[in-house]
Amino acid sequence: MSPATGRDDPRRRPTGTRGPRSARDQRPLTAAEIVEAGVALTAERGLSGWSLRDLAAALDCWPTAITHHVGDRGAVEIAVVDAILRRAPLPGAELRWRPWFHTLLTSLRPVLLAHPGVARWLGVAAPIVPAATAIIEEGVGRLGAAGFGDEAPAAYVTLLNAAVHLIAAEDERDAAPKLRASIAARLAGLRDDPSRPGAAALATALTSGWERDQIFAYMLDRTLDGVEARLAAVLADGPR
Repeated sequence: MSPATGRDDPRRRPTGTRGPRSARDQRPLTAAEIVEAGVALTAERGLSGWSLRDLAAALDCWPTAITHHVGDRGAVEIAVVDAILRRAPLPGAELRWRPWFHTLLTSLRPVLLAHPGVARWLGVAAPIVPAATAIIEEGVGRLGAAGFGDEAPAAYVTLLNAAVHLIAAEDERDAAPKLRASIAARLAGLRDDPSRPGAAALATALTSGWERDQIFAYMLDRTLDGVEARLAAVLADGPR
């Protein structure tokens, strides 16, 4: 309400030609179109950077059309995250567990980085997304078949969390230029500090061309090494 007049603020009224598509001689809006528009907004603004009103404006429709075809904000988020995850297809069935996970997580990273906020969201609520459930089913099954037995779910969580949370941290830094500048300044100071040789070594690495792709690859390989070492121990212990 406008505080001056007590009437609806005209700035809050829909503009343009939004309204029922049938009244404009247009084909009906589909759920797939809504989801793809949500994917595009996520790439542009991040998952938390748009509202149902923003999505409705992008589609030139009323928000009620979105809730009718897909659901509330939560349902739209799930559908958008699901569509984004499906852009990184499951690796080939012929791969053994280690190359399967390496392929999956390596291919998932650019997809998640192109859609800020999705990695963080998955770190909290992955099981409610159909595409994530398919990854869980295949991944845990492969680890179980490899010999992990009851430890297969824990091994799966270890691998996925290491990758997803590192990607989420990249998202956070990308979204905070002042924080990045502060980190860069601090690293420059540590690099030349002889009293902290460990910190200086890390600062030198981070300021001398150790790129984020390389950091991710190192993390992934070493995490896989650890999981593989645990598998060897489980197999050596025999059935439990």
